[in-house]
Amino acid sequence: MSEIKFKSKWFEKCIRDYLQNSEGPITQEQLNVIKYFTVETTHSLTVEFGNEKLPEKFSFLDAGDEWDCRCISNTGKYENVESFIDIKEFGDFKCLVIKEEALEEEEALKEEQAAKEEEADRKKTAKEMFQEMKEQKAAMKAFMDTVKEYWAKEDDYAGVEEDEAACNSGMVFPEDFVYLKNVEVLRLKTCEWDIHTLSFLKALPNLKILEVGEVRLTDLDGIEKLVGLDMLTIWAN
Repeated sequence: MSEIKFKSKWFEKCIRDYLQNSEGPITQEQLNVIKYFTVETTHSLTVEFGNEKLPEKFSFLDAGDEWDCRCISNTGKYENVESFIDIKEFGDFKCLVIKEEALEEEEALKEEQAAKEEEADRKKTAKEMFQEMKEQKAAMKAFMDTVKEYWAKEDDYAGVEEDEAACNSGMVFPEDFVYLKNVEVLRLKTCEWDIHTLSFLKALPNLKILEVGEVRLTDLDGIEKLVGLDMLTIWAN
C-alpha cells in the first residue's frame, strides 16, 4: 500500500506514537484500526485516538450536558440536512445549530424510551439490574482503555506560522482527517480554530456518532453527511 503523507507534522507525530510506528511508512491499513477520534483546538491543542467499538450505552466523562439537551438520534429519519439544521452567520463564519423542533421531537422520544425501560426494569431482579450495570461499566472501561490523548507542547509550535485573522494555528489541517476512514465516533470539541470545514466527513463512510462543538465554518461542504448518523450533538457556548 502507498504511504500516507500528512500535512500536519504534529498530527503525524501523534499518529506515529499511537500506531507505535516511529519511522516506517504509515499506510491506510494501519490507520484503519482507529475508530474513535477527538480534536480540540480553542483553549489547547489536543487529539485522542481509540480503537475499540463504542458501547451502545456510553457516557463520556469529559462531556457536558450537551449530550442530553443538544443531541438528536437517528438523523437518517430526515430527508435532508435542512430539515433539522439551522445555519447562523457570525461575520465571516457560519455555525450549525440543531433546530428546536428536532430537539423537541428528540425529547419526546427520550421520554417514551425512558417509560419503556422503566417498565422493563420492573420485570428484572436486583441482581439482574446490577449485572447489567456492571457489564455496561466494563464495556465503557474497555473502550476508554484504548483511548490515548496527545497535547501539543511548546516545541511542537517551532517554525509553525499562525494566522490569527483566519483562526488557524498552522498545527492542524482537516484534510488530514480523510485518512481516518474507519472512524465511527468523531468529536470536534472546542474547535473555534483550525476546523473551518466539514468536507472531510465525505471520506468517513463508517461515521456513526458526531459531536460538533464551537466550530466556525467558512463553507458548508460536507454537511449533507449529518444525515444518516446514529447520534449527533451540536453545541456552542
